[in-house]
Amino acid sequence: MRAALNEELATAELNLGQARIDEVEVEKVLDFSENLLLDLAGTWLRSSLEQRQRLQQCSSRLESNTQMGFIELRKPASCSKAYVEPATWKS
Repeated sequence: MRAALNEELATAELNLGQARIDEVEVEKVLDFSENLLLDLAGTWLRSSLEQRQRLQQCSSRLESNTQMGFIELRKPASCSKAYVEPATWKS
């Protein structure tokens, strides 16, 4: 009985650890996304031609809502290819 409880506890601790890692990864993606959206001009300057084209494709689907103070998608769009990896930015 005790061994089963210890095993269950170990599994729960592993799951908790993975959830914490996932939370950190989500926070990094949110921080990156916020910085990208707040500094599109800087992102543009640091990007390669291919990255600029991807950024253009994605940003053309965004619409600024000045009354509400946020940016929203005009229509469902797949912008996953527009991701600009920070490590590949040009200096």
